[in-house]
Amino acid sequence: MEEIYKNRQKKVFEYIFKRNLDGLLVTDLVNIRYLSGFTGSNGYLLFFDDQVYFYTDFRYKLQSEREVFADKIIIIKKNFFLSPPKEFLKIKRLGIERESVNIDNYNKILNYFKKRNKKTKVVPLPNFIKEELRIIKDEEEIKLISKASSIVDEVFGKLLKEIKEGVSEKDLALFIENEFRKKGDIAFPVIVASGENSALPHARASDKKIKFGEAIVIDIGVRYNNYCSDMTRTIFLGKVDDELKKVYQIVYDAQKRAIDFLIKNSENKKIKTKDVDFEARSYIKNKGYGEYFGHGLGHGVGLEVHEKPWLSFLSKDRIKPNMIFTIEPGIYLPNIGGVRIEDLILFKEKEVILLSQSEKNLLVL
Repeated sequence: MEEIYKNRQKKVFEYIFKRNLDGLLVTDLVNIRYLSGFTGSNGYLLFFDDQVYFYTDFRYKLQSEREVFADKIIIIKKNFFLSPPKEFLKIKRLGIERESVNIDNYNKILNYFKKRNKKTKVVPLPNFIKEELRIIKDEEEIKLISKASSIVDEVFGKLLKEIKEGVSEKDLALFIENEFRKKGDIAFPVIVASGENSALPHARASDKKIKFGEAIVIDIGVRYNNYCSDMTRTIFLGKVDDELKKVYQIVYDAQKRAIDFLIKNSENKKIKTKDVDFEARSYIKNKGYGEYFGHGLGHGVGLEVHEKPWLSFLSKDRIKPNMIFTIEPGIYLPNIGGVRIEDLILFKEKEVILLSQSEKNLLVL
């Protein structure tokens, strides 16, 4: 792992050089985890003078020594922004992450330099670590996300044996959570939504008991060694409502069209994510259900379960090799039920790999 972190940090130094900065302060904890391995809740990374400095408090002294890859690990005793480390005084142009440094802390940094008569320029920057570095997965990340996806497939197979009339959504959600925690943790709150609840895209498992003839939307993901997976399946108990059967086929075909579009254009390094979204969305619209598909087609998955690229008609992102993202069209009919099918996709150069392997043909238990 040391070599992996070293390569990631090297890219940050290259960015600093291009931006004519003397240093960069990283405060986003997910970015810090990506660049150094730290998994705690209080830490800062400073890139300066070809050195990587990691700062944290006493609680994480031993933890940081075990898991952080940095040139220097420093334990701080005061508020980081009220009393920045002495390295700051040597910096003339300091980059900060504008999305994770609030106005109050930004002003504290400015006041720190002002009180010391330092003319340091503080430069708010876009989240390039997330948007340019983390968006492309390295081989270690691909391995971990693939493993997380295989755990989801395994647990989903076990879950099918637990689904029966009279079982509550919460009971099934608890079963899933317990299985996930044997090998990792939940990546996000488990969604088990049956009957009319399945028409809610972000429903939460409730005390509602599952009934014969209902659709059941199951949206689950595990976090394995800090990396997430995400998958959704819609299954039916006993029988399928005629309209939902029709809707299921439309959603299935819409997803296939989007995936086939990616396969057909796999050698194109400039695929617009909105074009992938259009393949599925236009199909659903032409079938008369456009108003019932209101969310984006998909999203990136990595250290966070929702990250770039965004596959949406509003997105300006492009698909590039070694991106991992979901394809998840859905149709949600109020007072009737909903259908969503979601797979995790690895886009490789000249190849498209489905990391999700669970059955997705119409499944009636």
